[in-house]
Amino acid sequence: MNGDMVLEAIERRRRKSTLQRFIESPLRTIKEKQYLLYLISGGTAMACAAVAFYLGVEPINIVILALLLFIIPPGFFNLYETRRISRLEAEFPAMVRDISLSVKSGMTLKEAVSVAAGGQYGALTKAIKQMDNEISWGVSFDDALLHFAKKYPTVLIRRTVFTLIEASRMGGQLSEILEGIATDVEETKTLEKRRSSETKPYLIVCYVSYFVFLAVIMIMSYVFLPMMKEASEATSGAALPGGVGQFAVSDADLTRYNMLFFHALVIQGFFAGIVTGKMAEGKVVAGLRHSVFFIVVAVIAYTLLI
Repeated sequence: MNGDMVLEAIERRRRKSTLQRFIESPLRTIKEKQYLLYLISGGTAMACAAVAFYLGVEPINIVILALLLFIIPPGFFNLYETRRISRLEAEFPAMVRDISLSVKSGMTLKEAVSVAAGGQYGALTKAIKQMDNEISWGVSFDDALLHFAKKYPTVLIRRTVFTLIEASRMGGQLSEILEGIATDVEETKTLEKRRSSETKPYLIVCYVSYFVFLAVIMIMSYVFLPMMKEASEATSGAALPGGVGQFAVSDADLTRYNMLFFHALVIQGFFAGIVTGKMAEGKVVAGLRHSVFFIVVAVIAYTLLI
């Protein structure tokens, strides 16, 4: 198979519609076009909300159900992608370092990639072997690198690949340039690990603050509201000082207050989760899984405790 046949196969795949690619490989298509996940989760949420409305479920419960169904897929897909990228980038510095050492020993970039293809780089092993195969089929080194970056489009990999392409085009002291790239990649991963460890206390603070808020709500529901009801029964509807009106708290009032507390827990949980994700990982979408956890805790607390 020559380079033209490979490029033709790639072009045929590119011409396929999004629906065709989704049917053939849903997960891969969603990775390439993540807006599809929001469309799917939004459509599922609306369909389930319509069914719940037809069955006579309370409107507030329909809203919460729809919200959960909408944020669960993007939230946990982001978790899956974060872990996948973490596994890829964990091995990437070693791969770049090995290519750099091979070039430093006198090999060309193509030969260095061929040598690296015989190594073990965890989740990247298959990718480096595929890149070596493409080069052996006649695909140019730059195109093979671009295919690699397109398949694993993380910020670190894209930046490194584009730097490698420019370095291979410019020529000169390629070994020194690759040495600098390898050092930069390793330092970037070290900084990311340091940032992750330094933001963990803030994540803990967000969780603690939400459960403190939950505890306050529970105290108000179990202690404060019953005290108000007992005081109301003791006064038996007597007028307040100054003739302002009557002090009365009924069971219906307690139910409304508890529902108001539940709404507060859901709203607080949703936004607390988003803030947690933004602080911990720098992405709003990363906070959706935290929002799911907080909202589920609110539902359990309201159903079993309040």
